[in-house]
Amino acid sequence: KTLSVVRKNEKWYACFFVECTPEILSETGMEIGIDVGLESFISTTEGEQIAPPKYFRSAERGLRVSQRRLSRRENGSAGRKKARKIVARRHEKISNQRLNFHHQVAHRLVQKYDGFAVENLRIINMVQNRHLAKSIMDAGWGQFLSILKAKAESAGRWYREVDPRQTSQICSACGVIVKKALSVRI
Repeated sequence: KTLSVVRKNEKWYACFFVECTPEILSETGMEIGIDVGLESFISTTEGEQIAPPKYFRSAERGLRVSQRRLSRRENGSAGRKKARKIVARRHEKISNQRLNFHHQVAHRLVQKYDGFAVENLRIINMVQNRHLAKSIMDAGWGQFLSILKAKAESAGRWYREVDPRQTSQICSACGVIVKKALSVRI
């Protein structure tokens, strides 16, 4: 339908928008609940846990060095422009790695399950906590959940958001709310 030409970090991209009919997958008869977290990227109701890749944390040292080089360059100089491009490329690589990981996990889940129930988290509010903000942003929960929702809807799967209040305090056997400390909740 349309074409957009975008320049990002000294690279040119052509983005094509086309209309296509979604491929409806056959039913598997399996539904799943997903909980995002920091110790495990996602935990499913079937007990599967996927470890967080921590792309930003692993690239943090190299980023620190290249950002320090950038800050030492004189404003407006050719060296500063070159250093800025290096920092931008490092951030772009981290972003692309995270996006690829999210697409792969979402694709695998959509192929395997008919429906998804996830917590309706207010990620913006959770990032206000300065102790957890970097880890939450590194995990990229919001991006993953939006990708999962889009893939599920295009494949004819259902996707529902559940109120997160007391989901980890309700007993799975009897349904009674049992107060638990944050360190005990699983």
